[in-house]
Amino acid sequence: MTTLAGLLIHTGHFDEALVLAAEAKVIFSNALSADHWRTANAASAEGAALAGLGQYAAAEALLLDSYAKLGEDSGALPIVVVDTTRRLASLYSAWGKSAEAARYQALLHEGDSG
Repeated sequence: MTTLAGLLIHTGHFDEALVLAAEAKVIFSNALSADHWRTANAASAEGAALAGLGQYAAAEALLLDSYAKLGEDSGALPIVVVDTTRRLASLYSAWGKSAEAARYQALLHEGDSG
């Protein structure tokens, strides 16, 4: 469901993505825990969908929380961390917060060289 939500986000179907990501987040939270990386990944997709809908403050809260949880979970897949970092950069760019966007873009470039 999280992967499908990501594909829907990529194709601009934010409303559909939001529903799937929110449902996936609940399922993972109940089955694993609220702090598990899979739950954080679903929340990241939910945040990206909200950003696509222009709900920047709500998106920011989900994405920052997801980013923090992914950083704390040693089992998190690196691509999931990169996706959330990219989503934060995109959010801040769309929101007109260039300093924050540059911060997360820089983190992406650090990963490229490291």
